Amino acid sequence: MLKVIIYSSCLFLLLACYRPLETEAPILGEQEIIPFLVDLHLAEAKVAEYNSLTVLAKDSLAAEQYATLFQIHQIEPTDFQQSMQAYMGNPEALQQLYEKVVEALLEHELKHSERSKKGKKRSAAEALEQVEVVRDSSKKEN
Repeated sequence: MLKVIIYSSCLFLLLACYRPLETEAPILGEQEIIPFLVDLHLAEAKVAEYNSLTVLAKDSLAAEQYATLFQIHQIEPTDFQQSMQAYMGNPEALQQLYEKVVEALLEHELKHSERSKKGKKRSAAEALEQVEVVRDSSKKEN
């Protein structure tokens, strides 16, 4: 009987201490964060192209790029960090967000490739087809 009381007490204490994690809503809406993330990924790709730079130099260049992006988009780094934490707490919202980011990056690539006239041109249909492939593969992973 004593064991039952002890186990019941422990169970009661554990349940009494339980508090579900509260996730805050993101400070930045999709209209603000998507263009920022697109520019962020483009800047990271540009930094990655500099093969001759040391890791320290690349990190320094990336930090400068990030600071510039925060100024251009008029976003506070703390607001961005809080928003990304909120999106990471909701995987479905994060996936939807990044699907839109990928679409915007593909549109950017399409516009850029049409301007440069170098390499194989991709039609809008091909770009959208690639987005569908990305969506399908991410859904299969879940």
